[in-house]
Amino acid sequence: MTVARRYPYLVALAAASVAAAARLALTPVLHDDMPYLTFFAAVMTASWYGGLPAGLAATVFSSIAAVTLFLRPVWDTTRPDVSHIVSLTLFGLTGWLISAMSGRLHQAWDGERLESERLRTTLHSIGDGVIVTDADGLVSLLNPVAERLTGWSTAEATGTPLSDVFRIEHEDTRR
Repeated sequence: MTVARRYPYLVALAAASVAAAARLALTPVLHDDMPYLTFFAAVMTASWYGGLPAGLAATVFSSIAAVTLFLRPVWDTTRPDVSHIVSLTLFGLTGWLISAMSGRLHQAWDGERLESERLRTTLHSIGDGVIVTDADGLVSLLNPVAERLTGWSTAEATGTPLSDVFRIEHEDTRR
């Protein structure tokens, strides 16, 4: 497990902090416009590296930073600006969507890694020689038995045409 996946809230806080600093640096150009501009990148980065929890936390941290740093003057408790409420809501929904999609992507990758490891373990434990090729007939894997039978290692055979690695001979005619 990576550090980013182990400490998702630290990743989220770091990403939101960098985004806030970038937005502050852009203030002379953007003024009060687009308060969430850099925070989308924070949510994407956090959710990419830390998954769903980091993405959601980055959304919250970014919302707080944007409201306190860039919208403070317009947040009057007697009369809140509707456009800022709408933009905050849309940012929150977009952050949730980015985080959810990234979380699903991480789940899919984790599932694929698990299945790949299961297949590798199964192929390596089979007592018969197994050679795996891609759709073009190029070798992508040999199990240990196939390596002994062919004299090729998986590293040597990978990307080589199957006919170069394994030659089938007729038992009677030896052709």
